[in-house]
Amino acid sequence: MIISTVTLHTSLLTTSINSAFYIPGTLIGAFIVDSLGPKYTMILGLVGQAIVGFIMSGLYVKLTEHIAAFAVVYGIFLSLGEVGPGNNLGLLASKTGPTAVRGQYYGIAAAIGKVGAFVGTWAFPPIIDAFGGAETTRGNTGPFWIGSGLAILSALITFFFIKPLTADGMAREDEQFRAYLEANGYDTSQMGIRSESSTVVEDLGSDKDEVHV
Repeated sequence: MIISTVTLHTSLLTTSINSAFYIPGTLIGAFIVDSLGPKYTMILGLVGQAIVGFIMSGLYVKLTEHIAAFAVVYGIFLSLGEVGPGNNLGLLASKTGPTAVRGQYYGIAAAIGKVGAFVGTWAFPPIIDAFGGAETTRGNTGPFWIGSGLAILSALITFFFIKPLTADGMAREDEQFRAYLEANGYDTSQMGIRSESSTVVEDLGSDKDEVHV
């Protein structure tokens, strides 16, 4: 019973310390994105996370001898995940599609992310076993090697296939989507027309302004 309690307390403490590193990563990424933009901020976070992951894998034995150092390095690993994909993945998914399909577009991207998280949860135990088991150094470092490699792959995909966001990028996406639909025989005469309710509200607002004047 005492062992179980100690293990529970240790687990809660470790989880709390690790979770605390998400906050500075999110805040730092929010400031960086104004300078670099979502695309290159995401690449920066992914590459940084990969580098820290490779360092953790290579120095795993020494880091585990100093648990505080391991917690800090792992926390930096998590923070960089927030600087890059944590802050910018949803932003890029919601800002790179035309308005008419943006909801479906972002929903598909979010669903794929949830499937990836679910698959990862089930995939890593077999990966650890394939590297030698949780009792070995190779088994414990295997997920970091693979995760860091996937971060590099994600950075390359972002660099080559994601367009940087611009001030008029969303308007351009809408124009190109409308042109695509018209070229393929779709009726776009109702696209962008405001509903009657919004028109009524605007009319009421303008009437009030005239009364005040």
